[in-house]
Formats: sequence, structure tokens, C-alpha cells
Amino acid sequence: MSIAALTTAFVPSSSCLASDNIWKVFTTCPSNDQCYYLLQGPPSTSDCLPTAYRIDSTAYYSPAHCPSGYTPACSSLNTINSFTETVYTCCPTVHTFRCLTSKRLNFQSSFGCASQFTGTGTLQVTASDRFSTSLALETYDQGGGINAFAIQVRFQSTDFVSTTSSPGPTSTPTTPAQTVPSTTSTSSPLPTSTPSGGLSPGAKAGIGVCVSVGVLALIAMLWFGYVWGKRRSQQATQLVQEHPEAIQIEQPYPVGNQYENRSPARGMERQAAVSELDGQPPLYEMR
Repeated sequence: MSIAALTTAFVPSSSCLASDNIWKVFTTCPSNDQCYYLLQGPPSTSDCLPTAYRIDSTAYYSPAHCPSGYTPACSSLNTINSFTETVYTCCPTVHTFRCLTSKRLNFQSSFGCASQFTGTGTLQVTASDRFSTSLALETYDQGGGINAFAIQVRFQSTDFVSTTSSPGPTSTPTTPAQTVPSTTSTSSPLPTSTPSGGLSPGAKAGIGVCVSVGVLALIAMLWFGYVWGKRRSQQATQLVQEHPEAIQIEQPYPVGNQYENRSPARGMERQAAVSELDGQPPLYEMR
């Protein structure tokens, strides 16, 4: 009887499949004597088994895979009309569980997996009866083992075949597409900020130009003054060479302990005499 589909793998709680989560469950044996069995995980099936799990060897999930933490312990094929399906009995991967083929005791009909002890020893278990639960140490030997709930799944070969649909026509998106940056990118340099208290490069360039122009103007003025002065000196020298008589040098003569210049009258007379010899009007020095 199909219970449900398990298209997504069921994941039980991690504590359900812990290797040390062994329960000692007391029950009634055929002779009405009290007996017990060891079980992997708690007796309750609500937390450790898929939804709607039923303790029945004829109940199964289809289509389905084994839950997480379970593996196919045994398998078979089931043919219905023209269809063939695979049947898995899933057991926990911990403690090397195998399918339970012989069910000699009544409680074994509730399970489908068993892990046989290969030696003797003790292990810690959670003892549970109808009234309480407690921790206890269990001594085991090769005649015993641990039981576990089996999960039966069935599926056909076409149930989980992934189909790849052909791509349809692409449409132009109405929103601008995002540009994926290439592996080599060129970044623009960031603008450099000018400190608030300094000069901008343009101001510095303007000051440099003004200073250069000022220096050139100063050099030009000095050169012009030098040339103009040299030319005036040359003109004065030429004038002296051409008219030496026009230059008077007055020598002081002693008068007692003092020196005094010649009188203006005697200077004027000498200038008049020189001018008469040249045929030019006399030159007079203004004092």
C-alpha cells in the first residue's frame, strides 16, 4: 500500500541515527514473560521517520528515494502489468544494518532491519518501559543485536529522469541590462583635491608667467639704459674731440691761505679771445 511520495529526500534528526542512541524497550513475549529488545533511536516514529510512516511490511512510499542517513539494504523488482518498479528496503547506515529476513518474535514484525553483534561487551542504553525511562548498561553477546525501523520505497525508471527543455526565444528586457565587468578593467584617475590654504596649479602658472615677464622687462630696461648711456658718452667724447676749445678748466690760485677761482671777467676775456681766433662768436659760461 502506497503511503505517499518522497520526491525530496527526507532528513531525520541527527540524534535519531547517533551510534550511541540505543534504546532498551521492554515488551511481552509469546510465553507472556517480560522480554525486551534493543532499538536504534527512540520508539516514537514522529521525529525520526517520514510523515505518515506505518509499521507495516506492506506499506511503502512511491515514487521515493531512501531518506538521508539510510541506504538500500536489500532490493527487488515488482512487475505490475507492463510496468516494472524497483523496491528498496532502506536501513540506517550506522551499525551495519541488514534486512531482517527471519521474524521469529512478535516484535520483529514491526521492524525490517537488524545489526548482529559480532562479539561481547557492554554499552549504555536508554531503558524504557510503560512507566519510565532511565540510563543503564547493557551486556551483549553474539546472540543478540540491534533492531531498526525499515523504510520501503518504490520507483520506476522514468520517475526521476531529468528533462531538459529546449530554450525558447529570448526577449529583450525592458530594464537596462547590467554590464558584467571584464577581467581587465581600466580605471579613470580620480580628481586631485587642492588644499584649501594653497594655490591652484593655474594660479601658480600665472604667477610664474608674470615673474618671467617682469624679469625680462627689467633686463630690457637695464640693457636699454646701458645702450643709451653708452651712446650719450660716445656723443660727449666726440663733441670734446671736435671742439676742445669749448671746455674750460678753471684752476684755483692761492690767495693767502685760501684758494679762490678766477674772476668771471678774466675767464670771459679768454673765451672771447679764443672765439675770435676761430671766427666764431664768443662763448660765455653762465654761472
